[in-house]
Amino acid sequence: QLDEFAAADGEEASRIFAALMIEHHRAGIEMAEYAVLNGENEDVASFARSMITGQSAEIDAMRAVLAELG
Repeated sequence: QLDEFAAADGEEASRIFAALMIEHHRAGIEMAEYAVLNGENEDVASFARSMITGQSAEIDAMRAVLAELG
């Protein structure tokens, strides 16, 4: 995927970047959810919940970019 991204330019590079970032943020959400459900430290759980919110917003932004690009 990174090779495809490196070879792309213009709108195609933007599409690939957005798709890669969506997957990156989804993985971050999964890790944060695990911390919320399985962690014992409330500070960590609180931070993880804020990460879920932030990463979800980033996914929405990247989806908007993809929609704009068509």
